[in-house]
Amino acid sequence: MVVDLLRVCGTRAGFNAEFVAVPFDEVKETIRDGRADAIFPIGMNPERRKIFDFTEPLFVTGAALFTRRSDPYSALPSFDDLAGKIVTTPRSGPLVGYIASRFPEVTLTQSDDYDESLAQLMRGDADAAALNLQVGAAMVAQRWSKSIRIPQRAFLELPLAVAVSRGKNAELISELNETLEAMRMDGTLDEVVIRWKPPNNL
Repeated sequence: MVVDLLRVCGTRAGFNAEFVAVPFDEVKETIRDGRADAIFPIGMNPERRKIFDFTEPLFVTGAALFTRRSDPYSALPSFDDLAGKIVTTPRSGPLVGYIASRFPEVTLTQSDDYDESLAQLMRGDADAAALNLQVGAAMVAQRWSKSIRIPQRAFLELPLAVAVSRGKNAELISELNETLEAMRMDGTLDEVVIRWKPPNNL
């Protein structure tokens, strides 16, 4: 979905985006070491605003709790259901500090990436995986739809945007913001997001 969004946005803004694939824990370094001019997608939060400048959000995603279908709380899981249980999330993602500070009643464990978090859940090493709703839903639909339930609500909304190093590439941010506003006004943004709506596997 995010590749689709940025390609449409880039075409409207008059440039072709070249995508650089990097390991999950190296995403932030790609603009620091010159491999890329910008990062997308990246969630906007106070910590990241200290080191990055952001465009306006392309869309608002959410963080959700993925659980095994066999668990009694899997239909609408909450952190209240998980008191005393283990929740896994990628260590380089935006949820580690959020969960640790707001939900001390759960045991937080950190993984290398989404694949590892879902594998921990499947093995029983974790009772829930806290992941981006859209990304987690797509991965579950491909591999674990019979065992893991795709959540129908998020516990945290997170706007996703394009980020550049703070104080640099102001022209790129301005061009993208103008294009995003035009796409928002004519409905193009909504069309792309709807096209990639997570499947319902209730």
